[in-house]
Amino acid sequence: MQTLWRVENQNKNAQEIADQSGALYDKFVGLLDDLKDVGSKLNATQKSYDDSMNKLSEGKGNLIRRVEKIRELGAKTSKEIPRGMIEKNEE
Repeated sequence: MQTLWRVENQNKNAQEIADQSGALYDKFVGLLDDLKDVGSKLNATQKSYDDSMNKLSEGKGNLIRRVEKIRELGAKTSKEIPRGMIEKNEE
């Protein structure tokens, strides 16, 4: 009789392990999907940042050079653009 109870208990444990394993697997797949989504959003954010920085500092009419020219012409300012950004821009 005791053997019968042990076998029934082992069957219950095996079923519980199978149920828990399936739930764990599904949760893991959901995490992978979420991480892929985060990665694509990070890439989109990086592209937006790069596009914005290009408008600031690339090309002949870039904004850094234009606003620095205004300061050089005598606009009264209390702050200055960091030298490194201006020097990078002049290259």
